[in-house]
Amino acid sequence: MQKLLDKLILILCCSIFLLPIKKGALPVAVFLSAFTLSCLIFYINRRLFTFVSGLLYALLCMAVPAFSLFLPLLFYDYFDQGLWLVIAVSFSAVIRYLLQNASPFTFTLLLFCAVSLLLSFRTGHLLTLTEKYKKMRDDSHELNMILENKNKDLLEKQDYEIHLATLNERNRIAREIHDHVGHMLSRSILQVGALITVNKADYLKEPLCDLKDTLNKAMDAIRSSVHDLHADSVQLRDAMTSLLENYSQYDTVFEYDMPEDVPRQVKYCFIAILKEALSNIVKHSDATCITVTGREHPSFYQLVITDNGSISENALEYTPFGVPAGNGIGLENMRERVSALNGILRIQAQNGFKIYISIPKQTS
Repeated sequence: MQKLLDKLILILCCSIFLLPIKKGALPVAVFLSAFTLSCLIFYINRRLFTFVSGLLYALLCMAVPAFSLFLPLLFYDYFDQGLWLVIAVSFSAVIRYLLQNASPFTFTLLLFCAVSLLLSFRTGHLLTLTEKYKKMRDDSHELNMILENKNKDLLEKQDYEIHLATLNERNRIAREIHDHVGHMLSRSILQVGALITVNKADYLKEPLCDLKDTLNKAMDAIRSSVHDLHADSVQLRDAMTSLLENYSQYDTVFEYDMPEDVPRQVKYCFIAILKEALSNIVKHSDATCITVTGREHPSFYQLVITDNGSISENALEYTPFGVPAGNGIGLENMRERVSALNGILRIQAQNGFKIYISIPKQTS
């Protein structure tokens, strides 16, 4: 845009020199030839084309000096492309015109030539600075995006490490309670039971029985707490990965896209179903590849287990619609687990064996 504005200024300045020319066709020819050549140079933007056309126009100026009046317009393009030879040849045509038409008015043509070179230099330098600024801005924006992504990854890693440390601490506390407090309570319950057995005094029988009941309730509470701590510390991704690692004889593909806070019932349901499905593959299928996919959707959790094997006709019973009914104990256990969470289980036995499980979030 800046180049077009500069050229418009030069066209207006050069047009002033056409006013004294009396011949009707010559001013038009001078204007159109210079304007057309300048447009072609701008549009084609090839150094060779500018070089050849600039020399031809300089020869035209030598033959018809009046064409030299618009050379300041063309100097702008010559300088922009660094064609110093063309500038020198064209400038000699300007000098020839000035020698033939010497007057204070015509000598301002030299001033316009200098203005053209200055405008070309200024605009070129401005465009270079603009490009540098855009590049710096883009690089800065890219670096900011990289920094934001790294900060995000760092925060996620930090959150994961904190979560992992919390789970490890829960496991440690559960083990400590189970190994120490639980054993001490168990020993106390046995000792109280022994005292009740050997005790002959009736007035101690009721207090000892109450003490035993209290210890039994404390033991049940500790067992429940230990179970809850351990259950919360189970990582679904790690548990499923560990299960698949036990089946290294198969090509396994594991895709997981679920958060860390999957409800406990869903975690145990998916782990149990995956165990049963892997066991069934070993027993009933000739598969070589197993694919397990766990995903979170806006309203439900989904588990998909597929293999590329085929099973015998005796392994499954089919409904009238061709859907496997699966009367085996393992598949029935899967259905019961999923139904307990108001989920849906679908089985497909064409082109491999596929199990689709969906458990809604609101009832999980």
